[in-house]
Amino acid sequence: MRLRPYTTVIPKPLVPIGDRYSILEIVMLQLAQCGFKRATLAIGHLGHLIRAYVATVRSGPRSRLRRGALAARTVGPALMVLENLPDHFLLMNGDILTDMNYADLLKFHIESDAPLTVATNERVHQVDFGVLDIQDGRITSSPRSHRSPTP
Repeated sequence: MRLRPYTTVIPKPLVPIGDRYSILEIVMLQLAQCGFKRATLAIGHLGHLIRAYVATVRSGPRSRLRRGALAARTVGPALMVLENLPDHFLLMNGDILTDMNYADLLKFHIESDAPLTVATNERVHQVDFGVLDIQDGRITSSPRSHRSPTP
């Protein structure tokens, strides 16, 4: 929704960043720089454009496409090809940009022996207006209660 009207004609992963690269191309180049050789792309909305992109661009890992049900969102298409995935893999959105080293993330995951690792980023979001907490149609706290005490 945030990128409309662009995403009515271009899938978010193909939205250009600057004059040279799309989001997907940046992600694929990052994966290649981190040593990844293969990528499975779940395509849905305007997937034919991503298919055309993958057919013409040779940068990044070797890609295969998997049409996913729109309702399944991110994890659904991965579950459909789970038997074809390696024991350890990254599952990510194709429209997220980060400077994270994907190889380091995968290495951390493997060494932790966890069943699942989630990469997150803490972000402080400053709101210039009041924030109301509402429960059952009633205000339970107001901007005054959200302020830090002054020394």
